[in-house]
Amino acid sequence: MKPIIILFVLTVLVVPFASARVVISEILYNPLGSEYELEFVELYNTGNTTVQLSDWYLNTSSSERDVVIPDNAYIKPQHYYLIADKGFNQAKPDQWLLADYEEDMSLVNSNSGVRLTKPDGVAEFIVGWGDDCPLGYYESEPVELGAEGLSLNIMNNTTNGNYNFFYSEPSPTNSATESSANQMIKLVLSVAGPELSISNLYIEDELPSLPGLQVFPEPGNVRDLPVIILFNKSLIGLPFNISVELGNLTKNYDTVLNSTELNVTIPLPYYFSPGNHTVTADVCCLAQCASAAISVQVMEVKGFALDVSELKLSSIEGYSFQIIGDSNLSTLDKPTISNIGNIGLLVEISSSGLALGNNTIPAEAIAVAVSEGVPERFYELSTEYISQEIPVRANRRLSFYMNFEANLLPGDYSGYIRLSAI
Repeated sequence: MKPIIILFVLTVLVVPFASARVVISEILYNPLGSEYELEFVELYNTGNTTVQLSDWYLNTSSSERDVVIPDNAYIKPQHYYLIADKGFNQAKPDQWLLADYEEDMSLVNSNSGVRLTKPDGVAEFIVGWGDDCPLGYYESEPVELGAEGLSLNIMNNTTNGNYNFFYSEPSPTNSATESSANQMIKLVLSVAGPELSISNLYIEDELPSLPGLQVFPEPGNVRDLPVIILFNKSLIGLPFNISVELGNLTKNYDTVLNSTELNVTIPLPYYFSPGNHTVTADVCCLAQCASAAISVQVMEVKGFALDVSELKLSSIEGYSFQIIGDSNLSTLDKPTISNIGNIGLLVEISSSGLALGNNTIPAEAIAVAVSEGVPERFYELSTEYISQEIPVRANRRLSFYMNFEANLLPGDYSGYIRLSAI
């Protein structure tokens, strides 16, 4: 085994730090349910000097000066500053931190962006989302749209100065939180020794009966896909910087290797496109870097969510009425179907009718419609009804029309409406 030669270089910094840059570190543009009050934009000072934010403003695709930061506002080095919609501090979940500043905010859910702009009109940081994001609201390219309720996170990749983007559960951070302490002494450790290499990259095959490597998203959720990286034994105890990529998704790790096997994960959203993709692991240890890749087939998953499991109705004899659904999963009295798979969804709906003892209401007395807007036509359930295709991450109204006979005996009639993804 080659000897390890270790050179310590101790450098005391006596010159000023580089000027600060303020970035948008997290943004929630499409909260669950109401579009108001819970929207926020989180700023982060990446530099080592305090930045005065007075008269900086957020320029959105819907408003030139959507939010103007007030006088005497500032952001310290490695600190955050949380801007939120008016009413945020009262409406937010208990686990979220208070906003530093509230003002009416008008973020757009799709094909939009935000420019953090200095008083002189120069953009400090730009981030946009959606395939048709307007020009001027993204730097290199816009980020793909995220699911309702997930926040867009911006993470600096210190190896190349670029920014990575991913969606997660919101975690707004305010100015009272410091990300890391300033350091005035830099220790540089140069190691000459074992060559860095990845001996294997492993992902468990979730459908061994098929050739290749298959993985399944989890309907309606962002799944952490396990990835195993195998190293040489001689690398144990060394610090590693690791980046795992799947498509446009990236997750970074800083760790010390304590085994030849390192277990990491990469987020796999339920709406990730099915097909063949590549998982890449880029690993750096001190001055050395290595890379490995493995091909995976992301499988198709069908799934749908309903916001109602039981409907209780009241009727009089001979009375016909209808239940009109909506496209909001939070309104439990107005049925909604949501596609939580990664391919277009067809839903088959059927019923055997309702019954009270030997008394029945036949299936043909119940009609159904799955529609984007107010339904124009209902279909009797005397035979199975198959909906039009529901796109990935889309919601549709589930509506019913019922016509009861005049000679029904009084009482509670019950039965089931069956829905199946096809």
